[in-house]
Amino acid sequence: MKLNEIVYNTPIDVYSKEVIEDRYGRQKENYVHKYHLYASAKWSYGKEYDIAEQQGYHRQGSLKLRFGPLITADMQIKLNGEIFNIKSVENIDQANELLEVMIYQEVMRHD
Repeated sequence: MKLNEIVYNTPIDVYSKEVIEDRYGRQKENYVHKYHLYASAKWSYGKEYDIAEQQGYHRQGSLKLRFGPLITADMQIKLNGEIFNIKSVENIDQANELLEVMIYQEVMRHD
């Protein structure tokens, strides 16, 4: 898929993880808004969906976006009001033009 063939119509917000320490030395993770971007979203379905459910993921998909902002696997994505973890980030063809970000949402289990 070529860069100019992709429709970037899905607004996303990227949050980076910061570890803060209170005055007693206790550490706490906090996610801070980093970027507002537009991406092309694709959700898993069929066999991919079944595999994702077996791995304990509620939803799994991929985002394609223009290369530029630093996005790493320890960040989170907010999409349609829901928070997703990042499974991986790949620089497509190592061309520094397009990123594919694999995202997932874990199932909340109440055992």
